[in-house]
Amino acid sequence: MNLYPTIVAASGELGDRALRVLSPLWRQRLGPAWPALEVLEDQGLGPLEAGLGRLLDHQRVVDLQLSGHFLSQALNLVWVAQAHHPKLRSDLSRLADKPQGLLFGGRELRVHLVLLLPDLFALSQEEKAQAQENLDYLRPDPSALPATRVWPLSLRNRADLHLRSPEQVFPLIQHLVEACVRSQFPFHPAQAKGRDWAGLGVCRLEVAPPSKYVLAAQLWPVLCQTSMGSLVLPKPPPIPKPEPQQVLPEPPKRTNCLQHPDWEIDQPWETARIRLRDSYRLQVDELAFAFEPALPWEVAREALLLGLPALEQLEAQLAHALGETNDALKAALEPFDELFGLRDRRDRLKRLELRAEAGRPIPEEELEQLRGRLAELDALLEGPQIEELLARDPVAKGATQQLQQARARFEDNRKHWREQLEQPRPQEPRPPFWRRMIGLFWPSLRPRSLGVDAEELSRVRKRLCDAAWTELGAGHAQHQLLTQQQQLWLERWAKYRLIRVYRDALARERERCQTIRRLVAEFKLPAAGPPTRHPLVLRFEPPYIVPQTELEHRSKQLIQEGILELFWDRDLQGLEDRLLLEGERMAADLPLPDISELMDSEAWGAATLASAPRVMACHRPDHEAHGFLLGAVRPTRWLEPLTQQAEWLPGEGVLFRFVHPLAPDQIILADYGGMEPTSSPPPKVPSPAAHSLDERPNPLLEAIFDE
Repeated sequence: MNLYPTIVAASGELGDRALRVLSPLWRQRLGPAWPALEVLEDQGLGPLEAGLGRLLDHQRVVDLQLSGHFLSQALNLVWVAQAHHPKLRSDLSRLADKPQGLLFGGRELRVHLVLLLPDLFALSQEEKAQAQENLDYLRPDPSALPATRVWPLSLRNRADLHLRSPEQVFPLIQHLVEACVRSQFPFHPAQAKGRDWAGLGVCRLEVAPPSKYVLAAQLWPVLCQTSMGSLVLPKPPPIPKPEPQQVLPEPPKRTNCLQHPDWEIDQPWETARIRLRDSYRLQVDELAFAFEPALPWEVAREALLLGLPALEQLEAQLAHALGETNDALKAALEPFDELFGLRDRRDRLKRLELRAEAGRPIPEEELEQLRGRLAELDALLEGPQIEELLARDPVAKGATQQLQQARARFEDNRKHWREQLEQPRPQEPRPPFWRRMIGLFWPSLRPRSLGVDAEELSRVRKRLCDAAWTELGAGHAQHQLLTQQQQLWLERWAKYRLIRVYRDALARERERCQTIRRLVAEFKLPAAGPPTRHPLVLRFEPPYIVPQTELEHRSKQLIQEGILELFWDRDLQGLEDRLLLEGERMAADLPLPDISELMDSEAWGAATLASAPRVMACHRPDHEAHGFLLGAVRPTRWLEPLTQQAEWLPGEGVLFRFVHPLAPDQIILADYGGMEPTSSPPPKVPSPAAHSLDERPNPLLEAIFDE
C-alpha cells in the first residue's frame, strides 16, 4: 500500500487542542500506517526539522517497507493555524527562507494550511485586525515556496449550515490528515506549485458497528431458557440406629447363698443408657451436619451450573418436598405433644396467630400460654433432655416405680438377712444342777434350748436368698424396660430432629432459589446510550440479528463456564460485564453490511449538504466544484466531477467536496459579534435565479397593476 509521509503541527490553542484530541484517533484508525504520520503536539512549527527527521528515520521507513507499505517521495505538512495568530507570517517566512533544510535532499514539501477563520473565536478588535492582516498576507501567489494550499475553515458552509462550536470542525482536520497519509489527496488541481486557496468540506459515511448492548440483550433471553440438565434433591438423612457394639447388661447370675447378694445392677444400666443417649446424639449430629446453615446446602448453586430452567425445576421440587416434610415433621412431633398434653395445640396456636395477624379478636391468655408451653417442649427437644421425657412417660414412670419398690424390698430382705443370719444370737443361761440331773435320767424332761437349730437356719437362709435374687431379677427387668423406653424416645427424637433439619435445609434452599429468581427477574442489562451525533458524520444503524443457533451455542458455553453462578454470589455487576464481553465477541464476528446498500438518494442528498465546503465565499464564474470519495461506496446521486479511491477502512466512506480557486477577498466572514469582510466587498453580482425572477415578463401581473 502506498503511504504519503505526513507531519502535523498546530499554532494556537484551538489547533493544539485538536491535535491532542485527534492523535489517539489517528493512531487507532491508521493502524500499521501510523508510523507514516508525525504529530507535533503543543510545539508549533519550531521543531519541524526534528519532526521530519523522526518521520524519515531509517529504521522507521524500513519497518514500513517490511510491513508491505511504500512511502512516497513527497512530504505533506498539515498546519492547523488560527487566522489571528501573531506568528503566522513569521512561520510562513521561515518555511520560505529555508527550503533546502526542509526538503531533505530534494523531496517535495506540500503544505496544507488549515486556516481557522475568525468566526470560530470570540476575538478582540486587535485580534480581528491581526486576522485581517494575515489574510491579506496569504493571498494567492503562484511563485510562493513551498507549495501551499490554504484551506479556510468557518462555522458556516456554502450550504449555509452552521456548526454550534469550533470543536465540531475537528472531523474535517482528522480526515484531511488521514487522507494525506493514505491517499493521493488533491492538492493543486491545475498546478503543482505556489500558494492558492480552496474551500474544503467533509462528511463521513459510516455503518454503525454492532452494539455489544444490543447483542447482549439478544443473548440474555436465550441464556435464561437454556438448560444443561436437571438436579435431583438429596434424600433425607436416615434415622440412626444404636451402635452394633452396644452391649446391654446381662441378667444377674445367681451364686451361693453363703452371703446376701449386693444391689449392683443400677450402675451398669445407667452407664448403658448414657452410652445409648450419646450414641444417638453423635450420629444425629453427624447426619445433620451436612444440612446445617454453617455449611450451606448448595443445591441452588449446583442448579445454576445447569441453567435457569434447572433452578425453576429445583424450586418446584423443593416446594413439593417441603410440603411432604412438614407433614412428616408434624407426625414426628405428635408423640411429644401428646406426652406433654399438647395434642393438636400447635394447630390451635397457628389458627390463633393467623387470627391475630388478620386483626380479629383472640384470647390473649390462651395464646401466650400455648406459646410458652410449646416453647418449653421445643427447648426440651433440642438436647434432648431425655430424663424429662422419661419422667412423663407412663411406661417409664411405672418401670421407675417398680424399680424403686424392688430396691426397697431388696433392702428390707437384706435387713432380715442381717438380723437373722449375721447378727450373733443371745447366750442362753445355764440350767440349774437339779434340772440337768433330771434330764440325764428322763430325756423328755431335759431343758430345751432357746436358739434356732441348723435346719431352721438353712431354711431361713434359702428363703431370704431366693427373695434377694428375685428382687434383683425384677430390678433388672425394670431397668431393661426403662432402657427400652429411653431408646424408643431417642428414636422418636432422632426422627424429629433429622426431619426438622432436613425441613430447615429445604426451606433455606427454597428461599435461596426465590432470592436468585428474584435477582434474575430484576436483572436488566444496561441499554446502549443514545448514539453520538455529529453534523459532519452520516451514520447508518442497520439491525444486527445473531442466528438462534449461535445464541444457543454461546449460552451453553457460558453456562458451562459458570456465568449463572454469579447470581449465587450476587455479583450482578460481574454478570453484566461478562454478558457485555460476550456481546463484544459476537460483534467482532458479525460482518458489516455494504454501506452502498444503505445509501439511497436521500442519504446522498444529506451527505452533499453536510460536505459542502466549510467556508462562505462569494460565487465566481471561475469557481470549480469537485469531489473526492474514499471507500467502496457507489454514489447514486452526484453532479460534480468525482475522484474515488476504493481502498479505505471497512464500513466507512469519507466524502470531500472542494471549491477552487478562492481568494481572501471572496471570503464572507459571519459577524457573530464579529468581523467585517477582510477587504471591501466586491460588487454584488445577482444570481441567475434572482435575475430571472426580477426581469422575467409576467403579463398577468402587469395587467393587474395597470388596473
